[in-house]
Amino acid sequence: NRFLRSTLASVGTFPSFTKKFVEMFVADPKAVTSEINQMYQRPLNVKGKTRQMGDWLREFLLSTDHELIQNQGLFNELTAPTYLIWGDLDTVTPLWQGKELKSRFKFSQLHVMPKVGHIPMIEDFPNFQKIIRSIFDSPAR
Repeated sequence: NRFLRSTLASVGTFPSFTKKFVEMFVADPKAVTSEINQMYQRPLNVKGKTRQMGDWLREFLLSTDHELIQNQGLFNELTAPTYLIWGDLDTVTPLWQGKELKSRFKFSQLHVMPKVGHIPMIEDFPNFQKIIRSIFDSPAR
């Protein structure tokens, strides 16, 4: 368990692999510019980051906390407006999951961004920014 966690975390925090990892989450790999790649590499210089990534990965892959899956009523208890921004080409969490998630909240909006994957803010920042502004400018907020 420790070996696996350390190995995966080491690979995941190795700067030479950053660009390829980020490209796995976008629809258009050209969106991962040198500037974006450098932005994702910055936190990798933080002391203890490899261990932290390993701990996170272990929790992510092996979590036994299924309360939201087993107790769907928890979503209905949330009364704050919820805004979801989803790439229509997201292969990590496909659009059907965004639609399903939207249906679980009382007050929610789903903004679907065309031709982008899991990280819409780097694939189409102008449209992402436009959506964010529309949310904050909305009188219903």
